[in-house]
Amino acid sequence: MRYKFYFLIILFSIISNFAYAKPRCDIFFDKLKNEYAKLSLSESAIFTENSFGFNLATKYIKNLAEILNSGDSSYLKGDIIELKKIIKTNQELRKENKNIIIFDDRLFKVNKSKEGYFRVGKIRNQRLAFLIKPNDLILSVNGKDIRKLDLYNLQSVDGLKILEDMFDEDEEVEIVFQSYDEKGKKFKQKIKLINKEVKYDSPFLDFYIESIDVDEKNGKIDATLRTDFLYTLPDTFPITKLAREVLFYQDNDGTKWFEECIYSIKEWDSIDTIDPNYGIVFKNLISKDNSKFNGEYLIYPLLVGSQEGVSKDELEITFRSKGEYRFKNEFKLHSFPFDRQEVKIHLYQSSYSLGSFEASISPYIDRELGAFAEKNNIQGWNIVDYKADYKTFKPPNYGWYTDGVEVSIMLERKSSYFIFKVIFPILLILLICWSAIWIDPKEIESRLTITIVCLLSLIAYNFVIDSDMPKLEYLTIMDYIILISYIYAAIPNFLSIYSFQLNKKNKVLTSKYESYQKRYGLLSYISIVFLIIIFNASSAPEHTNSFFTWTSMRN
Repeated sequence: MRYKFYFLIILFSIISNFAYAKPRCDIFFDKLKNEYAKLSLSESAIFTENSFGFNLATKYIKNLAEILNSGDSSYLKGDIIELKKIIKTNQELRKENKNIIIFDDRLFKVNKSKEGYFRVGKIRNQRLAFLIKPNDLILSVNGKDIRKLDLYNLQSVDGLKILEDMFDEDEEVEIVFQSYDEKGKKFKQKIKLINKEVKYDSPFLDFYIESIDVDEKNGKIDATLRTDFLYTLPDTFPITKLAREVLFYQDNDGTKWFEECIYSIKEWDSIDTIDPNYGIVFKNLISKDNSKFNGEYLIYPLLVGSQEGVSKDELEITFRSKGEYRFKNEFKLHSFPFDRQEVKIHLYQSSYSLGSFEASISPYIDRELGAFAEKNNIQGWNIVDYKADYKTFKPPNYGWYTDGVEVSIMLERKSSYFIFKVIFPILLILLICWSAIWIDPKEIESRLTITIVCLLSLIAYNFVIDSDMPKLEYLTIMDYIILISYIYAAIPNFLSIYSFQLNKKNKVLTSKYESYQKRYGLLSYISIVFLIIIFNASSAPEHTNSFFTWTSMRN
């Protein structure tokens, strides 16, 4: 009986310990809240490298496996040593395509102009942000043309070098840029820059588009977005060490595991610590539906490897959210309904200036954009192109630039609705209207009945379709077509009256006059419509549907 009593006491103690033991994530949260003073992110920067204040622009090539034609995806993502191996095994590709590098399942290459000049990519300090812009061309460095050099954007890989590798630290160089003013006019400028060491943090500012609803008539877009803002902290940071102490554990066979922790926005805000979402705002945001917004913070400790028996840990702090947003967007509708529009969503850091905060873009944005484009689920539009790029921004009330990311999607309107339900009915009304000229000129009542009824029908139809037309201060292709249609619907009315009067005086001249009406009436209308399309395509080719870009008179 005594042994049973002791056994019950021991069993109760074990159950009580399990019942009251705090989860690792709760312990981590409490320690982080109480010991924040020694866990600050501002103690040191994460990265250190030499820079002239900008990076070279790059663009990615889709379908890496098809291009490499190797079928081998066993390399470590982002590992430079493995990337060198992959590049070496594709010598033929390297010979045919210079300036190609591989990063995280994507093939990237330096983005050059048609003439072979390197382009400016990410701008990294305040001084340059006032002088140059992304996509400016680099014409020369210290008077030398660098177009034939194998330059890369990130770091040296198998003979590919960054621009800074060509010069000594603290060396001053003179770079000639081809820039553009606000009107798009080219100009050259010489800028002296120093190859100096910079220290910075570079969090990922990824956001993914799940749906877009375009309201071009009101200059708005509604978008459902997911955000994925990520800080990756090395093992030198106290918060990473804390995560190793609390969140790592071993099972019975000695295998090392770790706990992932998820905290609400309210919980994370209460501890005033590293926040990937701090200061991040959307430009041109009109409203956010808070009832449909949810967000959380994910703490993800990761064992990335070891060196000489010493573990090297990293800690990922990610802010994830999903919500519905409404943005202002500039639409140029001169070519409506045969138009092409660019939808832009710009995210920027509002609290830290450029140089203190440097945003990064992961390849996941390209993947998500590609998947979204394949679905092509924007009602009334086709997705023809997309890109994610760095974007500096100068707030109107501050004298400095901030860093950020901009996703742009090029859309082409599906014009079949307007062709078959607007333009074709208008053309049909005009055909009926102009059919009156085949009636004998003496039958003036019949002619006028047809022409006036058609004109009134056209006016009534315009009221029906008016809700589909944007209200603008300028005329679109559709507006011109409707106005010309009004004029051509009224012309047969005047022609009928004139023919009736002329027929009383000179039947031969009337017959000749009538033949001209029948031959050139509708033909002139169709010709004028095409001239309208050609004129608008020439004045705004970048905003005209690809079906009509051949009409553009610009190169």
